[in-house]
Amino acid sequence: MQITPKVILALALAMPALAATAHSQAAPAAVLTGAIRDSAGAPVASAEIFLRESGKDIRSLRANDRGEFTLGDVVPGTYVVWFRRLGYASEEFNWAARGDHRDTVTVLLRAIPRGLSPVVIREREDQLMRGSASLLGLVVDADGKAVEEASVDLIGADRGGETRANGGFLFKPLPLGPYVVRVRKIGYEPQMVTMNLQDGEDREVIVRLRPLATTIDAVNIMSASGYGAMQQSALADLDKRLRWRGTRNVVLGPDDLLHYEGLSLDYASRFTGIGVVEAMKAHRTASRHIDPRGTASTTGSNLFTADDDACMLINGLDFELRPLSSYNVNDIEMLEIYPSRSEDSRTVSFRMHGACMENPDGSHPTWYVLWLKGRK
Repeated sequence: MQITPKVILALALAMPALAATAHSQAAPAAVLTGAIRDSAGAPVASAEIFLRESGKDIRSLRANDRGEFTLGDVVPGTYVVWFRRLGYASEEFNWAARGDHRDTVTVLLRAIPRGLSPVVIREREDQLMRGSASLLGLVVDADGKAVEEASVDLIGADRGGETRANGGFLFKPLPLGPYVVRVRKIGYEPQMVTMNLQDGEDREVIVRLRPLATTIDAVNIMSASGYGAMQQSALADLDKRLRWRGTRNVVLGPDDLLHYEGLSLDYASRFTGIGVVEAMKAHRTASRHIDPRGTASTTGSNLFTADDDACMLINGLDFELRPLSSYNVNDIEMLEIYPSRSEDSRTVSFRMHGACMENPDGSHPTWYVLWLKGRK
């Protein structure tokens, strides 16, 4: 009988979840402390904090008058922490609580602009809080054979583990939002799969690992397999950014970018937040032409300036100041966009230079993090 990928994926459902949270009341407790501030740096008093696990609230508290809070005596595991206050856009943090360890965060809540109903914002947040998804995967080699003991990291959830004998892995439940799956094994080219999980989605993926050239020496094989120090650093920073789910920053994965294939990235140069997506949709359906440089433009419209320099970080490491029109959507596997004061993890600011640096008041030009296809 021929075993198809679908059959193998179905068999993998019987496995325990990879890197599942193992609770033990005897384990040392974890602590999360921090302060909640607004865009001007003033404390946000009496903000609500919700500790959630598997889509359910297990504890809640309020910040004090100085915006400070302490969430203590937490059993080690993986949680979602929501910070919210009426009149402000909420923030979400994926917390990997470790026993006998104290994590400290500074949370920035941004006031909802006048004219935008807090009720509408709250409805969206309530939907996200109720939702959950799962990710089922299979890792195979170039011949379609299962690859066991491959390292699988779910970036954006701080979770990981190894594939089973049938090459399968499973993560559930997962909060909604963007994730990157990184698969590695010594002697193979590393692979990254980006996705944006929706409410109730049971995503299935098959990751194919290609063997490295046999001519690579033992000294370089670790880096070529995705275990280099710089690669680890860039992806650790990405994990921190994805664990903060802000309302103003945008992460576009392959599912999102597919709608804009063939377009130049200068379409995003004048927009922030959800405006990026809406602007791209509008220009995709409008009458347009592609000039010899590959820059898309809309007939009778001058909304975009293709030659404006943008503050970019390539593959999470390399700073560039150049026009977004230098890149086409087809070159990109994932795009992160951070308008001023929207990057809460502080992992992009220290790599910026010159006019792209953060100002003393916390403001900065829009930052773009481009993850290029074919670079792991």
